[in-house]
Amino acid sequence: MMDHNERVRQQLIKSVSGLSDEQLNTRAAKGSWTIAQVLEHLYLIETSITAMIAHTVTYSHHLRFA
Repeated sequence: MMDHNERVRQQLIKSVSGLSDEQLNTRAAKGSWTIAQVLEHLYLIETSITAMIAHTVTYSHHLRFA
């Protein structure tokens, strides 16, 4: 699963790396998110999920050995 996530992350980076600041920050439609906003959202969600997994693993480990 982690390999899949890394491949998707690299594909995403490759797909947006050539975009200008204007392209990254232009809304496709009124009220829609910009590409930059979507990328920030993905980053925040991934960071949050990673923290939750780390917490769960740590907490589970402590419960098993308590």
